[in-house]
Amino acid sequence: MRRAFALAAAICLASCSETTPPPVSLSEPTSIPVTADSAGEPPAPETFVDTDPSPLTREELIGMWGLRSGCGQPAVFSEDGSFSDYTGQPGQWSLQGDLLTITKPGQSYSNEVNPLNANTFSASPPDDHSGRIRTFVVYQRC
Repeated sequence: MRRAFALAAAICLASCSETTPPPVSLSEPTSIPVTADSAGEPPAPETFVDTDPSPLTREELIGMWGLRSGCGQPAVFSEDGSFSDYTGQPGQWSLQGDLLTITKPGQSYSNEVNPLNANTFSASPPDDHSGRIRTFVVYQRC
């Protein structure tokens, strides 16, 4: 029994050794990992690669965008500045530079947006330079 415990401990320690991740090069395209979708849905792609250095424009934003593969949880950004989320809740949207503001009854929030390519963009809370981790949401054109 002691031998089995010692062997298990040695295997655990060998597999738990720390490794240093490779340095990140800022000149390479940014890759954003995406978690798997809910059970029963097709899997999401592993990552989206940022190949679009230009800012997102109002014209590019107009249309239907989904938060999950297969256009799950769609949001509609209309030309007149109206917005509808996947629950059907209406609102208004505006884009000033890279700041997307969505206003719904009783709430308003702004996110920095970044086009990744012609069919995807990411949104995240503005960087307040506090060092906190920001969560990115990836929208896919429907």
